[in-house]
Amino acid sequence: MIVLQSIIAIALFILGLVALLLGLGMILTREYLDAIRNLTRESSNLGAKAAHDAAFLPLLEGASRLVEAVTRMVQTAVGVGAFLCLLGAGLCTLAYWMISQVTG
Repeated sequence: MIVLQSIIAIALFILGLVALLLGLGMILTREYLDAIRNLTRESSNLGAKAAHDAAFLPLLEGASRLVEAVTRMVQTAVGVGAFLCLLGAGLCTLAYWMISQVTG
């Protein structure tokens, strides 16, 4: 029984570390930053064109919605990363508690 608890605790600790690292990776990567910069730059270009021609107004509105959608996507990715960090920390804590029960 002690061997089984130890194996489960080690597996939980490894899963916790993986979840923690994946969460930190999701939070710290800046993969969407270039997309947001490009969308913002193109939106400002469309804004300048829309000032001269009313036909560009629907394009400007669409670009604005696209920037908002990408911003929400980044916020969601950061939220998932934070959840994975908390889950990983919880799994590591649970694994530590299990090992302390086996050895103590």
